[in-house]
Amino acid sequence: MKKNSSVQLINLIKQHEIDIVLLCEMPDNFSPNIFLEQLNSLPNVTYYQNTWIANRSRNVLAISKFTSPEFEFVDKSKFINTKEWLDQLSYFQLNLPHQLPITIGLAHLLSKIKPQAELLTNAQELAKDIERFEKQVGHKRTLLVGDFNANPFDDIMLRYDAFKTTMEATVALSHFAKTQTTSSSDYNTRTYFYNPSWSLLGDLHKKAAGTYYYKPWENADLEEHVKNNGYCLHWNLFDYPLLRPDLIPSFEKEHFMIVEQVLRPDLIPFFEKEHFMIVEQDNNNNYFLTEENKNNPQQSTSIVLEYSDHLPIVFSLKF
Repeated sequence: MKKNSSVQLINLIKQHEIDIVLLCEMPDNFSPNIFLEQLNSLPNVTYYQNTWIANRSRNVLAISKFTSPEFEFVDKSKFINTKEWLDQLSYFQLNLPHQLPITIGLAHLLSKIKPQAELLTNAQELAKDIERFEKQVGHKRTLLVGDFNANPFDDIMLRYDAFKTTMEATVALSHFAKTQTTSSSDYNTRTYFYNPSWSLLGDLHKKAAGTYYYKPWENADLEEHVKNNGYCLHWNLFDYPLLRPDLIPSFEKEHFMIVEQVLRPDLIPFFEKEHFMIVEQDNNNNYFLTEENKNNPQQSTSIVLEYSDHLPIVFSLKF
């Protein structure tokens, strides 16, 4: 999230009636208290600040409609010997009434411009971290979400000794059933994550082909990355949820989306449909919002407002 984008974020939260908001890379001058006050100034909503972690470039904010202990940050150092680089995962516990507890891990992984060997080693350590945490809390009702800095088809997502994800829910569910009865190999004993984001790749049904866009020739580090890998996708899908099998039945596929539209601030809470703020991109790779007049397209105007280098995602679990 960039500076001066609180209004757009508040509008997005209100528009989609978000219950839990997880944010990474908040600006150093960001005030969680002021933001929460602005958010709660809207009618008929009450949110609570569950966590504010000032951690180098990974400033993390968690707000929700739940108070502690329904939704709370978990200090994983109580459970595992946390190494310095494992601050890429922040753990939360969701304890809803009459429901089994759920672990939510907010991810912000190493940049893709790092050497492939380093990225793989890092992912392998994180996978071990997740499994240690699951063992300590006594369940695998785990949801990871955030900026993985990896496409769904990258090695660290697919390899069985890293995140071990699959694009098919039934594969994760059927394999999970087998792991309860067999231990013939490390591959069989490690549980899949289901990654639904494969369905969001490309621009067939939407404008954005991913959640993160870059032009490598405008950045020396990215240009070197492209030379080393031999290709450039331009659009990347770095932001998504990963679900353990126990949570797959609760995941509502039809509500998983990359957010491309945010309602105009002055239309909330009325939600008129004539004007939207549409996510666009200029020649300098800046996201901005375009005020579109659907009744008279010629009167549409652009409002340049850099709010984030990633597009947000929204999804829901139903219990």
